[in-house]
Amino acid sequence: MRYIEIIWEYLKTGCAYLGGCVGYAAALYAVIFAIRFVIGKSQKGKVRFRQYLAEFGLVLWVCLILKVTGMLDLVYWEIPKAMEILDTVCRIPFAGNAFSMIVLNLLLFMPFGFLLPVVFPGFVKSGKKVFLAGLMFSVGIELTQLFSGRMFESDDIIANSLGALLGYLIFLITRDIYRLLSKKNSTQGGVKAEEETRRILRRIMLTILTYGIGLFMISLAADGEKIQWQEEIEYPGIDGDQTAIEDICKMRMISEKGIYEEDGIRSSDFDVAFRWMATEIDSHMSFYHVEDDILNTPDLSDEVNLRSDYIEIWYSSPHSFYFINKKDFIMQDVQYFLYDATNGEIRYGETYDRINGHLEYTDMQYPFSPNEDLIYIIEHGSVN
Repeated sequence: MRYIEIIWEYLKTGCAYLGGCVGYAAALYAVIFAIRFVIGKSQKGKVRFRQYLAEFGLVLWVCLILKVTGMLDLVYWEIPKAMEILDTVCRIPFAGNAFSMIVLNLLLFMPFGFLLPVVFPGFVKSGKKVFLAGLMFSVGIELTQLFSGRMFESDDIIANSLGALLGYLIFLITRDIYRLLSKKNSTQGGVKAEEETRRILRRIMLTILTYGIGLFMISLAADGEKIQWQEEIEYPGIDGDQTAIEDICKMRMISEKGIYEEDGIRSSDFDVAFRWMATEIDSHMSFYHVEDDILNTPDLSDEVNLRSDYIEIWYSSPHSFYFINKKDFIMQDVQYFLYDATNGEIRYGETYDRINGHLEYTDMQYPFSPNEDLIYIIEHGSVN
């Protein structure tokens, strides 16, 4: 079920991307149409609306692929290091990868493989051409990613190419079903139609069986998510420790604009603030440095200290937190917790007056950037 939830969330994001690509696709298709018209390659005679729609659909989907893979958002280029290339070449395909991402890559290229033979008649009788088109398109994307500071993934190339081929097979099945229905509505029914039906069913079953077995075999090697889920249990961080969340007895949001207090996290606004704070800490814990100096809690009634925005939490009993991206660190015996949302500084201890841990965000390559949504809810006491 968790695989389905992950895939569903990514599909929703993809739909949002698709809407954002309509403008790019319209502009690009207008240029293509104009060039074709100028060189005399426009459609002759009756306008074929379905053909134009299919062409625009293919352009739109290519734009979506480029958006999802980051090709439309490239900002810099770099020459990859030899070890990075060697690591890519020597890596076993799918090993340690996320199975849901493999499925999503397959689904991403499936419409591409479906639309190619619709738009270009030369692809209708050749699944090999469709497979090679998906392969070359995917290789081009991966090579571009390699020179833009990202990884070259052979897994993506395989999944994308198989997705294009699956789209082609669905095209063939759809075409055959359309032809069969046309025959049944005409005078050519009978035995021939029954044979055609059986042939279509065999193709459908063979496609489902082949891809089903293939994905099952890939899932045995692509155990990245299983490993991640196990680590999430062992290293839940602050956001994933449900026992600690349920043990919160008091929470305050403090800024120079006021103090908002809640006994427990019953208010949705306080719950949102806690989740945003916890996510910020958990995702950036590798950038934190454990300070040797153990400082007392700043006097939050002092206007100088209130230049920052704080979240203050009390737990009914002590808790220890383990972080997936800083596995050698344990935030131990936390019963009081103070987070400075302006600079990311963290203090924790047994009580307000007994602080035994002090963390500062020290990564200069990725400087701390306050979460503006979190700052707003601290200063106003609500999301809106």
